[in-house]
Amino acid sequence: MRLYLGAVINRESGGMRRLDPMGHIVFRAPHLYPEVPPAVTNATPEFAECLRLEARMLRDMANWRDPASRIEQILNDLLAKNILKPRDFSPSYFAALVARFAIGDNDWNTALRLLRLGLVFSGQDEQLLYLSRVLDRIIPQDMLEKFRKEDAEKHPNL
Repeated sequence: MRLYLGAVINRESGGMRRLDPMGHIVFRAPHLYPEVPPAVTNATPEFAECLRLEARMLRDMANWRDPASRIEQILNDLLAKNILKPRDFSPSYFAALVARFAIGDNDWNTALRLLRLGLVFSGQDEQLLYLSRVLDRIIPQDMLEKFRKEDAEKHPNL
């Protein structure tokens, strides 16, 4: 918050350019997020693509599903390759991002699926654990039981 306020105060001398353009500031208008996020030096293809997809989601929140679906696919591909700790990014961050959008759109199935996926990468991620508790309170109990039963049938070994 301090960095943002300092940048605003020093706007004339280029303070805004020093901010992370993908930083989640609650009072940033969607059109102010970059269409193409700045390139990260030596980024893995998965990280670079997730950043582009995040930018799409933040710029056009009403159409979050397509980029979110691709993020989920990227995370599942990492899991299939047994890459639980990529060298340059946290898959659990992107799982939580998609879960937050899904919760905001009352898409409980997607939210639960992404939380579960994110917890595979980081079982102690504070944001994922918090979102799990939120879902436990807002999803109707009968619906939650249905999801648990379906999940147990799909994944009997877990």
